[in-house]
Amino acid sequence: MTETPLVSVIIPCYKQADYLPATIDSVLAQTYPSVEAVVVNDGSPDDTEAVAQRYGERIRYVWRPNGGISAARNTGIAHARGAYLKFLDSDDLLHPEQLSWQMDALQGRDDAVSFTGCRLFRDGHPEQYLDHIPAANALLPDLFRGDYDWGGIHCYLFPRRLVEAVGGFVEGVHAAEDWYFFCQVGLHGPEFKLDPRIGCYYRQRAGSVSANRQGWVRSQAKLILQLHDILRERGRADWFGRTLLEFEQGSYEEMVAQRIEDADLLAGMLQRIQELQHRLGMFGKYGWRFRVMARVLGYARAERLRAFLVRLLKVRPPETLDTAAWRQG
Repeated sequence: MTETPLVSVIIPCYKQADYLPATIDSVLAQTYPSVEAVVVNDGSPDDTEAVAQRYGERIRYVWRPNGGISAARNTGIAHARGAYLKFLDSDDLLHPEQLSWQMDALQGRDDAVSFTGCRLFRDGHPEQYLDHIPAANALLPDLFRGDYDWGGIHCYLFPRRLVEAVGGFVEGVHAAEDWYFFCQVGLHGPEFKLDPRIGCYYRQRAGSVSANRQGWVRSQAKLILQLHDILRERGRADWFGRTLLEFEQGSYEEMVAQRIEDADLLAGMLQRIQELQHRLGMFGKYGWRFRVMARVLGYARAERLRAFLVRLLKVRPPETLDTAAWRQG
């Protein structure tokens, strides 16, 4: 491996040509000396191609028929030449020194992942922002912790070997694909190199995929079912234990709260919750009042009653982003 391994930054773009120049510029402005930007036009009907071609040979440009962000990222992986890969959405930005920090942290290793802090800012109002500072020791089981803010995908830098080992991104999923990708990488047990500095910027826009909470909850629940079965086979108590049980309970609660009427999905999650409860000999999360309700009514009915009471009492659920906490720069 050379002293300065190549880092490929993969930028899928669909209907975001207006944001694309700033995103590409943030890659080209990196202080790390060996970087390539790979722009993947996911069959976008706007000016994405014209914008990308203005950069000429300073970037690698790939067009593909529209297939969704996971398919576009996988196309980028196939065309990237770097030993390390970063995935950057076409409306987000990198700090000029992020790749230098992350490559210093990895020191040429292909069995570790680097992660920096992230600043979320309002589209059109960059002076309003919220810093997300990572607080984790590993991808798994920390991805199952309710208090683990795993940030945007551009917080991470992955060795190519790990990305190829998990087969890239699962396609045909419209939300939570990043989270599932992190979990798949986590199954390989890479060392987690955490840097609390703000290394990237996430643009919070109305109507973005991450803002569609119901779609996110449904997609993540489907992926949890697959992951649960994989984790069962691994047999590691730290992965297939109480943290996963409480995470699945939280997912089931959100499905009920979001009024997702998918009988198979709800039944599949409930089955896996009960499997873990039996295996571990514990109920999991929630206090004694809910446990009494669950014993009397059954777990599924207790969750529905809880959701009804929350709506009746007009208890406001916590927002994904606490708007009251946004700072004024």
